[in-house]
Amino acid sequence: MRFFEEKARSISAFLGTGNRRYLFTLAVASFVKVVVFSSVAILLSGVPVSEFPAAVSPIPWLRYFYAWDSGWYAGIATSGWNDWAYVFFPLYPTLMKYVGIIVGGDVVLAGFLISIILGAAWIPFFENIAEDYMNRRQALLSTLATACFPYILVFTSVVYSESLFFFSTILAWFLYKKNRLLLSGVMAGMATLTKPYGILILIPMIADALAKKNWRRLPAIAMVPCLSLLGWMGYLYATTGDAFAFLTARQYWVGAGNSQNTFWWMVSPIFANNPMEYFTQTGSYHISYGGDWLNVPYMAITIFVLFGIMVLKVWDFDWRLALFSTSLMTIFLVEGFVGSLVRYFAFVFPIWFTIRVQRSWTLALLIVFFAAFTVALWYQFLMGWIG
Repeated sequence: MRFFEEKARSISAFLGTGNRRYLFTLAVASFVKVVVFSSVAILLSGVPVSEFPAAVSPIPWLRYFYAWDSGWYAGIATSGWNDWAYVFFPLYPTLMKYVGIIVGGDVVLAGFLISIILGAAWIPFFENIAEDYMNRRQALLSTLATACFPYILVFTSVVYSESLFFFSTILAWFLYKKNRLLLSGVMAGMATLTKPYGILILIPMIADALAKKNWRRLPAIAMVPCLSLLGWMGYLYATTGDAFAFLTARQYWVGAGNSQNTFWWMVSPIFANNPMEYFTQTGSYHISYGGDWLNVPYMAITIFVLFGIMVLKVWDFDWRLALFSTSLMTIFLVEGFVGSLVRYFAFVFPIWFTIRVQRSWTLALLIVFFAAFTVALWYQFLMGWIG
């Protein structure tokens, strides 16, 4: 253990000046991702191609990064929206479309490149923000723990919009703290056009401006996100006659059974006449998407408690980010699909500042555990588990 501590100190000393320290974090996180992907590729090497989702790409290895919502994003990038696809916000599939033109028309490759690049680009900005709440060494170790968390590692690699959302929200707050208000607003606008709840990144900025009575900050940070949302709603009205088509489209997913898989629906018996029904749930109270493969209610409670504690801890060091985290968590609990709660929560970046890794050997053991879990998670994502 002392060997790891001494090596960590020498590396920290070498990287301690300027921005070079961020390169080490990037290198380690990238190395872990390569090792995990290689393990997944070896594990699935004997699985027939027909068992994978039908990725619309001529590149064989891209099938390891394509499942579930990836098909919706690729479909939008290729053919535009249909009635039910409006639930997916426009920035990620639009980037896939135009980056796809650059890479020869392969929108899946484009989505992978966007995810993998932005899935690394957030790291130095996150670490820089973390240094406001802890010392540099702790920030480095905690950033690595965050980057190697299984859900973050997987969903900043596959063709999903999580990388874009994570990057844009982190950079929006980073730029706001650096007093680069217009650029911060641009990043907030990107978050707004990536996820339905992306505009909530304005909450900590507006709260800070109001607390400091700095009214002149408000137009600079809010203009681009608000105009972005209004522009998207205007486009929806012009093409569908429904400015809230993204909410209307949700009815399709409700009809598909997802309304019975939200956390709120799962815990509703607690507030009904028979609270004990919640603790003896069978049949219809099990997750309908994928069968009775686990007892979702107890899993949901565990997830809620663990991430709820992290959100509460954010209040201890930054009330502005705590408002943001609490708002997102509330939306996820009321509207989010239980099977994806961990993915939703994992990309609420302030909660990861509550993770304080003290020793390098602790991080090393954590990374080994995370890597093994990530291989299993990635396998499940591709072979039938919903993301």
